[in-house]
Amino acid sequence: MKTTKLFTATLILALAFTACSNNDEEVDNSRKEVKIVATIDASTGGKTKAAFDYDGSGEFEEGDILTLCYENPTTQFGGGVEYKIGSSNLYWDVLTSHYGDPLVFSAWYPSYSGSGVVRYKVAGAATEAAKDLLMAPKVTVAKGNPVNLQFKHLMHKLTIYLGTNYYSIDVLQNAVITLKNLKSDAKVNFSDCTVDETAAEGTDPYPSVTGSNAMFIVAPQTLTTGDEMIEIQIDGETFTYKVPATLTALESGKHLEITLMLTRYGIEFQTGTISAWGDQGTITEVIRIN
Repeated sequence: MKTTKLFTATLILALAFTACSNNDEEVDNSRKEVKIVATIDASTGGKTKAAFDYDGSGEFEEGDILTLCYENPTTQFGGGVEYKIGSSNLYWDVLTSHYGDPLVFSAWYPSYSGSGVVRYKVAGAATEAAKDLLMAPKVTVAKGNPVNLQFKHLMHKLTIYLGTNYYSIDVLQNAVITLKNLKSDAKVNFSDCTVDETAAEGTDPYPSVTGSNAMFIVAPQTLTTGDEMIEIQIDGETFTYKVPATLTALESGKHLEITLMLTRYGIEFQTGTISAWGDQGTITEVIRIN
């Protein structure tokens, strides 16, 4: 089974403060701006942001906007800002004077104004980047220390491959792949950076894809055995793949690969094991052509 690493993006915010000596003329000019170093160490197999390579590696770019939140760990009094990489500035003295020391930080990308438990649109998202919500869970940091935020995927990635020993390559590349009966909206908790797979809802359609393979970012959700899940239209015929008994959910932060082999011969079923993001497993299905 193909194995891919857990997607993480490391966001390092170096927050410094101004120190003044007793001599008013001797001002410490070393006050540092917020420095963001974001790296992505994973194999996502899908490009959902301009800075991501197709293998999932990459980094945040200048001009990217994320939501950065901070709060007092005891009172939970805090705030949040739209942080624009390359131009936003934050300083410890400003934050701690308002919210105390230490502080709890969290963040998500792309920037989103939600808080608490939110119905987050995936199929109906305005952009491809908005579908692939990245969140960094809370970390507690004392004044002057770096803030290290580990970003992770919240949604599920579903990749479908078509193979055949019956159709020509040209015909296969014109196949239309459509998702059926999958919920369109995820129930996201912005307080703890989690998704409730049992609470997915919504019926917005996921756009169909033409080709011999397709990658979808979908809302994490539970599945019902026997429900129609994938429809394939090819050369005037329509085939439907139903949820197998071994597949109970599309998990948050995971990747499932399904290979559908279009052949004259019988139907065989085989499933892979579950592993971290990039890989929920591999399913191979052989479909009889009548």
